[in-house]
Amino acid sequence: MKDLSEKLLLPYIHQLGMNLSDQFFYRNFGNTFCCDPAVGNGFCWDFSSGDRFSVSVYDYKMNRDMAPEYQHPEFFTIGLSNDHTAKYILGSTSKDKIISYSMPEGSFSGIFPNGTHVKNASLSFSSDFLKEQTKKYHLDHEDFLHICFSHKQSYSSPDAELVLKQIFSAHPAPRHADMYYEAKIMELFSVLLQWNEKNELYAVDGIPEDDLAAIHEVISYMNKHFKDSINISDIEKIAYMGKNKLSHLFKLAKGVSISEYLRRIRMDKAKELLIKTTIPINLVAQEVGYQNQGSFAERFRMETGMTPSDYRNHSMFK
Repeated sequence: MKDLSEKLLLPYIHQLGMNLSDQFFYRNFGNTFCCDPAVGNGFCWDFSSGDRFSVSVYDYKMNRDMAPEYQHPEFFTIGLSNDHTAKYILGSTSKDKIISYSMPEGSFSGIFPNGTHVKNASLSFSSDFLKEQTKKYHLDHEDFLHICFSHKQSYSSPDAELVLKQIFSAHPAPRHADMYYEAKIMELFSVLLQWNEKNELYAVDGIPEDDLAAIHEVISYMNKHFKDSINISDIEKIAYMGKNKLSHLFKLAKGVSISEYLRRIRMDKAKELLIKTTIPINLVAQEVGYQNQGSFAERFRMETGMTPSDYRNHSMFK
């Protein structure tokens, strides 16, 4: 049986010109892969616990355009990331350092332009591993997935960030690495579940009516102007709030960040246009606020597991 790295990591990094290193070792266990100098510079390190979970650290920069493509199983990821990686995964940079997301079984295709710097550390999990844990601890599986891996979200939790930093900076003894990482993963999940319960105590019922009305104004504005370039300063003026307060209250009220909410509006409208019209994909992209068709297609695939064309064709036969 293939371990998680073989399913998720190897097809991806080999296409980025990375090969197993016999000179540089990021840790004295796991596997370290280094870039071919003709393609880029940097490394990727990975440790897998069979097909259950994997721990990965990336730090590399592309010296030329790359476009990897491969098939992958369903998986779930949470980690720490820099702005470049956040922009690729979420569609925008994020002040929040924790990023989590899930991907259904399907194909990955991405574009890494010359100069792209990927620097992040992440934990990836198989669906079976997460089912085992929720069953073991008597958790509602769907609620657990929503809290820990709600599709393409970023957030700030000092306690969870601390656990993640401990995981990625640790040097456990090789023969105890599996036990160490699994214990820290359980600690991370516990911290995230408690963090969610704490936030729920201060959710919508605790937000003043005037602030809730302002949030609804923001949502109304995004629904009307999703085709346009929307920046946070525009939204601050509509809500009459500072950036920090607005971001905090919006996430309490809606459960996602402003940028994530806007992405959902755009993707929902894109789905509608793909199903109900025959306009070309590049025009669909422009109609939902994307000037670059490639960026739109990649974002759409990450959200739905299908390209815009495949989504349109699939819908025709329903």
